[in-house]
Amino acid sequence: SQCYWGNEIGTKAKRVDPDECAVSCEGLVTEACGASKRIIIYENLAYEPPPSSEDPSSPVPTATVLPSVESFQSPSCYIDGSSPVVLTNGSSTRDDMTVEDCIELADGWRYAGLENGSDCLWGDLVVSSQQTDQAECTSGCAGKTTVACGARNRLLVYE
Repeated sequence: SQCYWGNEIGTKAKRVDPDECAVSCEGLVTEACGASKRIIIYENLAYEPPPSSEDPSSPVPTATVLPSVESFQSPSCYIDGSSPVVLTNGSSTRDDMTVEDCIELADGWRYAGLENGSDCLWGDLVVSSQQTDQAECTSGCAGKTTVACGARNRLLVYE
């Protein structure tokens, strides 16, 4: 009864025989939902990636990292995109996400993290120790582009 989403399949992922993913879904036993250490991946054929800004002559815009929001403070940047994910207790994706929205979603948890401008994750334990420079987490939030909300495979974590 877990659901994951994203725009990439990790480099360590390996395709297996569909028969290895035949465990029934909770609540809908006629549908297969994967198995232990197996997930079924569906591809959205209508997905269009955002335009690339690979032109080196155009500067990459950076957003401001807020030093604190409510009781959360001291943001750090972590490398994500590997397994296990950095924060594992909950997540939400919104196309109007802000730091304040994520902090509200993380109420009651020790950490709140933002990634890719629209993803919020929360939990009591930071699983990854792969901390990186905060400048790598300065992509704007979907709901407020002047404020940093992590970046692609970079999670801005507030404690």
